Amino acid sequence: MSSNDYQPKLIYLARRLPGLDRAEFTSRWRQHGALGMSMPRWRNIARYLHCDVDPATPSHDGVGMIWHRSVEARHAHIADRSSRGAMESDERATFAEPIVQCCLLTRERVLLAPPPPTDAACKLVRVISELADGHCVGALAGLADAGLQPLGLVNNLPLPPDQVEAWGIRCKQVEEWWFGSRTSALQALEWLADRFPDTGICLLTNEVELYRG
Repeated sequence: MSSNDYQPKLIYLARRLPGLDRAEFTSRWRQHGALGMSMPRWRNIARYLHCDVDPATPSHDGVGMIWHRSVEARHAHIADRSSRGAMESDERATFAEPIVQCCLLTRERVLLAPPPPTDAACKLVRVISELADGHCVGALAGLADAGLQPLGLVNNLPLPPDQVEAWGIRCKQVEEWWFGSRTSALQALEWLADRFPDTGICLLTNEVELYRG
């Protein structure tokens, strides 16, 4: 397999534009997503998710995830500037800050294949700033021993910036943990925070799949 044979995955942490409540933001975010999907450069995209943040973890309002079809498709997506003006203008009507200031590009590593979005009630998104790569394997076993068996686990490792000097999210990895209920997800959140504390961000979310091509 070639070192370029993977799908670069953009992850961004969204905060709503001041003046919008949570429901208004969710509707406006979906509208922004629909605009992006209508653009010609969307041919470079393989999958698109919105993860709405639960009020239990209120530091952000959403987590966006965009898979490019290939490394080459990522390059083509950036090179196509035809929709940039419209998308950046729409960002200003949706988010508290531009996406480029709150995102990073990653390569995902599947440690436990996640369920379809319709089958998992909740997902934890953990932005890890301190812990070394590999700790989540031990956490996976520990959660299972505690009776909090995750339904899926994906570790996203940052790639070098390709259009900015530095990514807006600076971290060592972004973990995604899937659970069958909100209760088990919150219990797992407490378990992880107690045993693997760091200075990162942890968000309880759902998954809304908007596109799979």
